[in-house]
Amino acid sequence: MKPQPQSEQHLSEDAFEAYSLGRLREPECGQFEEHLLVCALCQDRLTETDQYARSLRTAAIELRQETRERRLVRAERHRWPVLVAGLIAFAVAIILPWRSNRMERVREVDLSVERGAGTRRVIQADAAEHLALNLDLTEVRHAAEYRLEVVNAAGVTVWAGIVKSSGNHLRTELPVALTQGIYWVRLYISSPAPFLLREYGLQVARAASRE
Repeated sequence: MKPQPQSEQHLSEDAFEAYSLGRLREPECGQFEEHLLVCALCQDRLTETDQYARSLRTAAIELRQETRERRLVRAERHRWPVLVAGLIAFAVAIILPWRSNRMERVREVDLSVERGAGTRRVIQADAAEHLALNLDLTEVRHAAEYRLEVVNAAGVTVWAGIVKSSGNHLRTELPVALTQGIYWVRLYISSPAPFLLREYGLQVARAASRE
């Protein structure tokens, strides 16, 4: 059998793949290209191989892109708990000192009925201070809870609420700061119908400036 001329000896699959991927070196690359010049069949096979190689590269790029997107999603999922924890820590750092400062600025005020018409308890408090009213319930009709009202000199109710008693003592921290002026703290029994039991006079004066 006579050997086939070079133009009839078609190239191998490995040679096509190496040439498409740029891995075929001299002298094989020169011989490969010489054969392509005279062999239409190998030219078609090279076109198919190139298309296949491009599809592989495209698939690899898409796979890398998808992997990167998945990593970003996972990173976002892990970042949210960190952000939430950071926000909580920030809120604690801001709120706790504020609450602590507010608690330090609460002024305890003892109120009791004094002899003499128009007698009032005079206190000094900063505008930012909150008052904790301590009421003496001696000789007051006992009840589990009372209604308490703070009324200014114009008769306008500044605050009102239900407060539970503790023996002969009643304590409530006012949620509002009282400005300078005269107030009346009125104690009611709320059942079966509101009934005024006692009225305490209170005068808030501007506190001296503190350095």
